Amino acid sequence: MIGHGAIAYDKLGDRTEGCATHVSHIVGRLDRLQYNKHAFTQPSVMLREKLKQELDRLNEDQLKKIADFITLIESGSDRITSSFVPFWQTATAAERAREFRDWIAQLPTTSVSLPDEAFSRDLIYEE
Repeated sequence: MIGHGAIAYDKLGDRTEGCATHVSHIVGRLDRLQYNKHAFTQPSVMLREKLKQELDRLNEDQLKKIADFITLIESGSDRITSSFVPFWQTATAAERAREFRDWIAQLPTTSVSLPDEAFSRDLIYEE
């Protein structure tokens, strides 16, 4: 949210004034969200009222997080979730190796090393 004094503008350019106005602004944005016609039932109306009551209890930072979440939903969360693919699924072997080396390099280095006997295969067999 960007603003001066009591008047502020959210990321979409909508004007908000103070915490109380911010709550009503978020509730209005909740009401504007597109709902599936088949999913709109009496329990969802009750849920909406419960959400409005919960929003009244939130502080300014919590309201900003809710507003960001609503913006995420409005902007097409399908696009965001479908674009998330884990690195290891798309990286080449060389990219994975480079990433592993970078990860190893950031680990703390210690001067403690294993003695040569620890690497000897002779010690794992009983005599």
